[in-house]
Amino acid sequence: MGRRIQQKAETRARICVAAHTVFTTGDPQDASIKAIASAAGVSPGTIYVHFPDRTALMLAAFEDELMVGMADAWASLPGSDLRAQLLHLGGAALDWGMQRPKLAPLLLAAAIARPALALPKATVIEDVARVFEIGQLRRMVRANLDSVSAAQAFVGIVAVAVSLPPARGRESLPKLIDTLMGGLAVG
Repeated sequence: MGRRIQQKAETRARICVAAHTVFTTGDPQDASIKAIASAAGVSPGTIYVHFPDRTALMLAAFEDELMVGMADAWASLPGSDLRAQLLHLGGAALDWGMQRPKLAPLLLAAAIARPALALPKATVIEDVARVFEIGQLRRMVRANLDSVSAAQAFVGIVAVAVSLPPARGRESLPKLIDTLMGGLAVG
């Protein structure tokens, strides 16, 4: 890797670490590009070289953390029951969001509003779609199910649960998943 490319990657990483710190140490609504630039030791203009706006920076700053959390959930995915698998994955996302009550709604809103920036979302959709495809093979859901649409619906359900107060989100997730499963049932 050339020196310039390596330098750019290091600067981008330093900005992401600084953004993560700024977003998590205060009110995430108040995290400004200027504060993040100061924490990273760069100018605000340098941030815009790497990220088009604050939303893109926020999503990038938490991408790795969210993916690691979900990797743990995938590694401990329960057996063959589709509902149990969806509850497990949704519960992991809910746990992650509950640890960041002020930040999670902002990240979800950003990911939904700007899906092109939310790169992990595409991977999550593909992974969850595979869970639904296996459910099709096991005749747990309709054979003509569009697995990507089902996965998108599941991600939307999790987003709703995460946006609720913690106790209500935890209570609502199984009901929302049951509603989704009812619509996908073999009939």
